[in-house]
Amino acid sequence: MYSPSVEFTQHGVVVHTGGDPEPYEVSDVGDLLHLWHWRLEAIDPQFTLGDLARLVRGARDSDLLSVLLNTSLHEVLEPVGAAAPGLGWPLRYLEVCNVALPTRYHPDPHHPDVPFRMLADDDAVVAEEVRALPCAGPLEILIGVSDPDELTGNVEISRVVVPERHGSWGGPYHVTRMLRGRGVPDAAEAPGPGGEPSPDEGRYDLFFAVFPEIAHLPLRYNADVVFDGCGEGGEPVTRQVAITFGELLHAVFWGLGFNGTPENRMAMRAAVGERHPDFAGNDGHPLLRWGAPWVH
Repeated sequence: MYSPSVEFTQHGVVVHTGGDPEPYEVSDVGDLLHLWHWRLEAIDPQFTLGDLARLVRGARDSDLLSVLLNTSLHEVLEPVGAAAPGLGWPLRYLEVCNVALPTRYHPDPHHPDVPFRMLADDDAVVAEEVRALPCAGPLEILIGVSDPDELTGNVEISRVVVPERHGSWGGPYHVTRMLRGRGVPDAAEAPGPGGEPSPDEGRYDLFFAVFPEIAHLPLRYNADVVFDGCGEGGEPVTRQVAITFGELLHAVFWGLGFNGTPENRMAMRAAVGERHPDFAGNDGHPLLRWGAPWVH
C-alpha cells in the first residue's frame, strides 16, 4: 500500500507523493506538523544533526513542538559554555534505533518462582514492611530490620528470603526509538571478523553529550528491531520497521533533552566525573558504552 513519504537531503526536505520527488518548503511549525505522520523515505548520508536542527529551528513558532517532544526544543539547541564539537570522540555518525521492550512476565510452569518472604524465628511470615540488609551466611538469606517501634524504640529482626524468578519476559512488546552514537568500538566490545574491530560496531549512549558536541555528525535511521526470545528455541528475531517524520524528530530531540537542559547534562557529567575519576577521562570523551550499567 502506497503512502506519502519524506526524505532529508542536504538541500532540505523532499516529499514523495506518487510522482517525481518535490522540494518541500518549511516556513512555520504547521509545515512540520503536516509531515508528522508521513513515512521517512531516506536520509542523505551527509545530512547531519545540525542540518536537522537548522531545519526545525528555522520554522516559525517551532518551539511549540516542545509539547510533543517532551523537552524544550530551543533550550536543547542553545550553545553551552565551552562545549565544542567532539572531534576527538570515537563517533562516526548518530543513529536513531529501535528498542523492543517486553511488557509481560511469563512464569515457568515447570520451575515455580520463589516469592519474597520475611520469616520470624518460628518461620511465620512477617507481614510488616522491612529494610533488607546484607547478612553474613548463605546468599539466599538476608536480615530484615523493621522501623523502630514508636513507643519502645525496639526493632524486629527477621530472615528475608531473596525472591527467585525462573520465567521470562515477552510480548506484547513496546517498540520505542532512541538516539545513540555509532563509531569505533571500545575495548569492552568483542572484535569483529578476523579479530579486528569493525568501525561500525561501536555503540555509545549520548546521555552526557550536548548538542554542540555532536551537531556535526551525520544522522541515520536503523530500521532493525530485535525481539528477544521470539524465535525457535528462544532465539531473538530481527525485523525491520518504518519510522515517520515525527517519530524521528521525537527520538532525536527527546534524547537530547532527556536529562533537562544542556547545563544540567554538563553538571551531571562533572558530578559523575568527580565521583568516578576513571570515568572523567574515559579516553577524552563523556560517552558511555551502549547498554552498560548506569554509573552510580
